[in-house]
Amino acid sequence: MFLYMSSLPSMEFAEPGLRLTPEAEVASFASAGLHKDPNLYPGERPKDSYLTDGESVYALHVRNVDGELRFSLPTEDGEADIDDYLQQHRVASMQDRIPVLAFGANMCPASLLAKYSKVGRPDALIVPTVYAELPGYDVVWSGGPGVNGNFIAMLYKGEETKSTAVQVGVSFLTSEQLLVMHATELSYDLSAVPVKIGDKEVQAYYYAGVDSVYLEGDQPVAIEAIPAKGRALQESTTRALMDKLVTDRELLTSVYAEHPELANVTSSVDYIQYAHDLLAKRGKGARLALKQLVHATLAANGRSKLNESVDGLQNRASWANPSTLATFGQQARGIRHNDLYRLPQQEIPPEAWPDPVARQRVLGAVSTHMIRTSSDQLRTR
Repeated sequence: MFLYMSSLPSMEFAEPGLRLTPEAEVASFASAGLHKDPNLYPGERPKDSYLTDGESVYALHVRNVDGELRFSLPTEDGEADIDDYLQQHRVASMQDRIPVLAFGANMCPASLLAKYSKVGRPDALIVPTVYAELPGYDVVWSGGPGVNGNFIAMLYKGEETKSTAVQVGVSFLTSEQLLVMHATELSYDLSAVPVKIGDKEVQAYYYAGVDSVYLEGDQPVAIEAIPAKGRALQESTTRALMDKLVTDRELLTSVYAEHPELANVTSSVDYIQYAHDLLAKRGKGARLALKQLVHATLAANGRSKLNESVDGLQNRASWANPSTLATFGQQARGIRHNDLYRLPQQEIPPEAWPDPVARQRVLGAVSTHMIRTSSDQLRTR
């Protein structure tokens, strides 16, 4: 199995003027992305709201003061306004950040480190995440394994979740961070949902799964690691689901016809290794085709269904442009969508990215998604 720690660029952090006390180190949270093991998905999350700087995790407190949300960080001398910290590090204030719902791996601080370390600047690692409960929803497993060989998280709303309130996070991202996030979420569409933070409603954008959801019997399966109140669905891990799936010989007959080597696979670890080897030998297209074949097989056998509980944003062709999405401060002024349209490369100027290769990968991924989405729109008109 290809388990190893990813290599991250050496970064020097500015000496803070505010003396914060870390709750934990980021590397202590298990992460599929950082630790390169898909079976760790969705990773570990702190118990409560937090701010991460890529190195440590700090407690983040939220209060509603006369209808206004106040965010603060505990220090050795008491509480400090989070904007004092953000200003000190010369990054966008809370008002100028975009609220984005996190419910799977994006709630894991080590996953955020793996994503944002590619920028190559320590300020890009600073992410505040506020916890909330989302009533009427649960987070369930996708309708088959993704390209890496593990099931992934889908936000789901249905009859089965009427009495459920699932734990989610609202991450406040800069436009640059959101664009990097887009490049890692190409299997999703973009939607929005109202979330209450401190009894105040915030409109959070989120990645809505465009694939199906996995079924046991006729019901989705919730992700065991994600807390929820009043959960009615059965729970599982990606490892348990994959261990069960790959040993179902009758179900996977059509998959074996195209991938006879899978007949020897007996565990999730074996399947993940096969997907890894397939990428190395035959490229991304072959690995994507395997994912699509397994998903189609599950759907044909009644083991998945379309996730019809979410709708994408109307302006799908421009979802990868953070400039069109309202920030937290704009939302407070009643703005929900901006007409301003900036090209993705304008959001991440080359002079701000020490690693030009990483920048091009991000831009390439986002551009591919935009072209594919625009083509889908034209086909359906």
